Amino acid sequence: MSIEVIDSLVKKYEDEIVEFLRNLIKAKSYNPPGNEAEVVNVIIDKLKEVGIKYEVLEPAPNRSNLIFNVNLGSGPILLFNGHTDVVPPGDLSKWKYDPLSAVVINGKIYGRGATDMKGGLASMIMSIILYLRSESLVKNINGRIVMVASADEEMNSDYGLKYLVKVRRESLIADYAIVGEPTGMSNVGKAIIIGEKGDYEVHVKIYGKKAHSSVPFLGVNAVELACNFVHNLRRLKLPKVKSPISKLDLIKQFINRRPKAMPGRPKGSLLQYLKTITETIYSVTMIRGGFKGNVIPDECEVVIDFRVIPGHKSGDVVNAVKKLLNDLGINKFNIEVPIIFEPSVLKNGDDLVNVLKEGVKVFYGHDPIVTLAPGASDARILRNILGVKTIVFGPGNGELAHSDNEYIEINDVLNSTKVYMYTISKLLSKKEKS
Repeated sequence: MSIEVIDSLVKKYEDEIVEFLRNLIKAKSYNPPGNEAEVVNVIIDKLKEVGIKYEVLEPAPNRSNLIFNVNLGSGPILLFNGHTDVVPPGDLSKWKYDPLSAVVINGKIYGRGATDMKGGLASMIMSIILYLRSESLVKNINGRIVMVASADEEMNSDYGLKYLVKVRRESLIADYAIVGEPTGMSNVGKAIIIGEKGDYEVHVKIYGKKAHSSVPFLGVNAVELACNFVHNLRRLKLPKVKSPISKLDLIKQFINRRPKAMPGRPKGSLLQYLKTITETIYSVTMIRGGFKGNVIPDECEVVIDFRVIPGHKSGDVVNAVKKLLNDLGINKFNIEVPIIFEPSVLKNGDDLVNVLKEGVKVFYGHDPIVTLAPGASDARILRNILGVKTIVFGPGNGELAHSDNEYIEINDVLNSTKVYMYTISKLLSKKEKS
């Protein structure tokens, strides 16, 4: 039975998995400035140990991407993707341990990128390596495994997956894909992410007329116009679209998991989570206006960050903002959307989700939550540009990503490695001849 074999293999090579992850964390890959070559070299050393061929592609010096293939037949293609860059550590005085030390304390590995997402990277790569070490597993496989370790996800993926789409598109075409970002949730357990909200950063510049502040009636105060606009944003009307996951469905899943009352969380946080996942929301993040204390300002810029559910387009947001401005009598303005991350969602992927659900149930001992992510990942590129059935699943608690004293639990890494191996077994298994 593959479950027993997978359990045995991960237990046998636990120390190797942990050491590989620690080496990945120790390899400095802060972005910005962006330098993934060190991490890729750690991966190369591991692949050379086991005789796996690979390709490294660099759009710029030290912006390394790595791809390797394991061809085990003409069946389906399963692609694993993980990013090698991490955000900078910030104020080092807030860290208990050096963010590049990968120190192990009480079953946890500390360091920048431990959760986001060198833990997932290590799990995916080691799941493939361990699979190849088992004759009993390999002989039952008919298909191909692709591993893509990509750069620049923490910025805009221009040097990473977007670049690979341009130069190695054929290498990324697959029947299924798993992105190994952290999907743990406090007091709930593991989640499977089937889609993610989009991000539209909308810049609204409102124009008035300069005048001396001693005679304000001679001017038109752009800051006051902008304040009125911000105050009335609650009147913004977007087209109605149906969320891929409803509040009711999420509530049922939470009840099924029977989480306790989420200790340490603000009262009502479950309701806030439901709104965040199933509705388009916005935040005013910057207001810039005026240049001198005694001058009526003739310009004011408002920056609004929209997090949209699948179905809402950037044009929908721009049109709604224009209508509100016109309704408020604000006629002189300019709207730009310099940042556009389109939302994405898995389509026709029940087979992939069901296999992951089985794997989580077997190796984590509970049913996972199937949900959307409020933020963006490289999964959107695989879904929207390449049309690959893609889910996000990986070790680590997403709430620890980018945090001071970031860490990952070793057991979580080991269990995710097992889930990945189980997924290979199920999705690429040889079909019985009738």
